[in-house]
Amino acid sequence: MAFALVQHINSGAYAAADASGNLSVSFAVTVTSGNNVRGWCQWGSAIASEFVSVSDDKGNSYTISDKILGTTNSQSLGSFHAENLTNAPKTITVHYGQANEPGCAIIIEEWSGEDNSGTAINAHGGQRQVSPGTTTDAVTTGNITTNVDGCNICGTAGDVAGTSTALAVGTGYTISDDDYANIKDISEHKTQATQGAVAATFTMTTASNEVLSAVMAAKPATAAIGVDSVQGPYHAGGVGMVGPHGRRMFAQAYPPTQPIDIGVPAITIAPFRLRRRFRRFDFPPAVPPSTQLGDNIYVLP
Repeated sequence: MAFALVQHINSGAYAAADASGNLSVSFAVTVTSGNNVRGWCQWGSAIASEFVSVSDDKGNSYTISDKILGTTNSQSLGSFHAENLTNAPKTITVHYGQANEPGCAIIIEEWSGEDNSGTAINAHGGQRQVSPGTTTDAVTTGNITTNVDGCNICGTAGDVAGTSTALAVGTGYTISDDDYANIKDISEHKTQATQGAVAATFTMTTASNEVLSAVMAAKPATAAIGVDSVQGPYHAGGVGMVGPHGRRMFAQAYPPTQPIDIGVPAITIAPFRLRRRFRRFDFPPAVPPSTQLGDNIYVLP
């Protein structure tokens, strides 16, 4: 499944948090169950503890990835994410550490096609740069290192000095959210075909003395696959499947990372890539779809 930026929005302007230290922004429509949300926020100090937590209107849990502190202009950047959202949330709230926290802004994005097992974020990071200049890709998060092919690389950068007239996406990236005119911050994305070092980069048209940037890499959604190399009357805990030409097949989550003992004496399935899709299952009807019967062995819908 390809990645898709379902929707995105930003707070529209720098604003003070309310008397409880909260600032909220709402998507245009509710988030689809099973999708992930990613976001970035700013606040008007160089104190990490001022970015406390994130929540939504339906009780989903959010994780803070990074806090990048802008010590020159007392303006900082944070990143956060949530996976496999439920109950159709619409409003995301950032909780700050003091009443009426100044200089606050938020960008949020909804994504489909990503892993939603609870470990989607494969790598993340960011940095503060002083006077990075206007050469191509001079604004950079610094490299993070992914260990899964095909990650969704999402980054943001903000001119917290507010002196640059524009900020453009980096080489190979596509714009996600752009309200630079109001919050001096944009976000971008690209797919990293092969795992390894990667950075989110940006280009400024005029100089700024302080730029903050952050990046998160999300793994692709798990794809169900089958194996046609195990034949005969074997069953692995009731996960046997009949594939093309009557061959027995077994399911495994992709991408595999470890050899899998399927419970049949002297037979172990080593990591493999997609070979053939199955036609129907041969497992007890009492076992519901998506039940995990062992390490990376599932009954699939």
